[in-house]
Amino acid sequence: MLVERDRDLTVYYDQQRADSLWATFFEALPGGKRGIKLGPSVKIAALELRGETPVEVFHRSSNLRGSIRKNVTISPLLAVSVSGQRISGSGYIGAWEREAPIPEAMEFSMGRPNYFFREKPVPGTESPHDRVIYMGFPHSSWGHFITEGLARCWYALENPDIPVVWCGKSFKPWHREVLEIIGLANPEIILNQPTFFKEVIFPYPGLSIGDYCIPEYLGILGSFPQSDMIEGKKVFLSRSGVVDGGDEVLSVGGDSRLDAIATAHGFEVIRPQELSVREQLHELSSAEHVLSIEGSALHTPILLSGTPKTRFWALARHRGGAGIYDHIKTSKGLKYETLNMLNGKTRGFREKIDFNVDLFEELMISTKGFTQNLEFAESHRLDPSTPQTSFENQIVNCQVRSSGHRAREIRAHVGALEGDRNAVLTNLATTL
Repeated sequence: MLVERDRDLTVYYDQQRADSLWATFFEALPGGKRGIKLGPSVKIAALELRGETPVEVFHRSSNLRGSIRKNVTISPLLAVSVSGQRISGSGYIGAWEREAPIPEAMEFSMGRPNYFFREKPVPGTESPHDRVIYMGFPHSSWGHFITEGLARCWYALENPDIPVVWCGKSFKPWHREVLEIIGLANPEIILNQPTFFKEVIFPYPGLSIGDYCIPEYLGILGSFPQSDMIEGKKVFLSRSGVVDGGDEVLSVGGDSRLDAIATAHGFEVIRPQELSVREQLHELSSAEHVLSIEGSALHTPILLSGTPKTRFWALARHRGGAGIYDHIKTSKGLKYETLNMLNGKTRGFREKIDFNVDLFEELMISTKGFTQNLEFAESHRLDPSTPQTSFENQIVNCQVRSSGHRAREIRAHVGALEGDRNAVLTNLATTL
C-alpha cells in the first residue's frame, strides 16, 4: 500500500488487485489523521492503455460541453454482463475516429468505466446522415435510463433537427413516454450494424452515477409540470412485486409488512411499475411526504420542472452509487433525507436488504407517520457521499486498450458473442 499526502487530501494506492491500480481519496485531517472518504475509489489506467482526449471541444456553458469527431465508426453495444476472475463489466463498446478509440463514447459510474472497448475498428456501412448526435445506450431499467440513458440528451433537445444515434435496440413503452415528456423528437438511428459517420457530436453526460450531477442539465431535463400539492397526502413507494437482480428486499417479513406499516400510518402505498410515467410524476409532486427504500423510484423527480415542494424520506439500501441521491438532491434543491434502518453495516447492491422492520415501525409511531417529533428521526440520518468529479477527469483516465491475458480474454468473449469460433479457439488457447 502506497500513501501520498498533500495539504488537502490523502491518497491510498491499492496494489493488491491483480493488474489494477486503484486510488481512494480521503480528507486529510490535522496530525496526519484520515478524514471522510471523498467519493468512490478510482481505477487508474496505465498511460499506454488510455485514449487520446478530443481536440475539438465545444462549450454550451462552463459545465455542459462536448466534443466533435470526424470520420467516426460506431459499433452496436454488446450489452452483456462480464464477470470473471480478472475482468468484469457490462459489455463491450466500439467507437473510433479513424483508427483511434474515442474515450468520450464511454459511460462511467462510481469512478470507473461501465464497459470494455472493443479492440479493433470494424468496417462500417456509411450513414446517409453526415452529422449525428451520440446518445449511448438507452438501458432497460427505469433508474439507469433516466440517469445514464438520458445523460447526453441536453444537446439533442436544443438541436432537434440533428439525428440521434442510440447503441441499443430495446425501447419499451415507458422509454417512449419519457422521451415524449422531455420533448426529444430528433430523427432517430438505432444501430444494428457498425456504421460510419462523417461527423459525430459527443455531448458530455450531465449526470454520472456516484460521480456528479450538473444542475444546469437537470434544469433542461426537468420539464414535466408539477401538480398542486395536496395537504396531508403521504405516499409510500413500495418495492413489493419488484425482483431486481437478487436484491428483492427484506430478510424478515418482506415488503408486505412494510406496506402494512406505512398504510397504518396514513401513507398511500403505490407501486410505481403499475403506473404510467405521468401518473408517477403526478403522485410524487402532489404529495406532502414521499417515503421509499432507496432505488430507481427516487430518481424520478429529476423529470419534474423546478424544485418540488414534496419532502422525500429515503430508507438506506446500500452505499454503492449512493452519492447520486445527494447529487440529485443538491442539484435539484430537494428536501431529501436518508435514514438508516438497516441491521449492521450496509451491504453490496446485489445482496438482500437486511432491513430492521421493527425499528421502522417504532420510528413511524414516534413521528406519527413522519408528521411530528421529527427529532426522533435525526439519530438515524445517513449522509450520502457528496464529493463530485467531472467527465473530463474520467475521459483523461479512460482505458481503451487492454494487454496480455486480459486482451485475449476479451477477444475470446467477443468472438463467442458474435459467433466467431476461430477467435474463441485462438485466444482461449493462449489464455488457459
